[in-house]
Amino acid sequence: MLGQAYLETGDLEMAAKAFQAVFLIDESRYEGFFAVAQAMIQKEDCDQAANMLDAVIPILITRRETERA
Repeated sequence: MLGQAYLETGDLEMAAKAFQAVFLIDESRYEGFFAVAQAMIQKEDCDQAANMLDAVIPILITRRETERA
């Protein structure tokens, strides 16, 4: 919820950190990465968006969700 709150206020850096902290505890909680990456793309920060998704790409491949990647 904290990551979502940061995302809603436009603080993408803190949102990313919050979602990453949750992800480190439980790798199945990667959905927030997509929202942050999308917000970064909208702000034309594609490099940072790609960096956000780097962590979840192997999980998506393992789960056979490659179309999301």
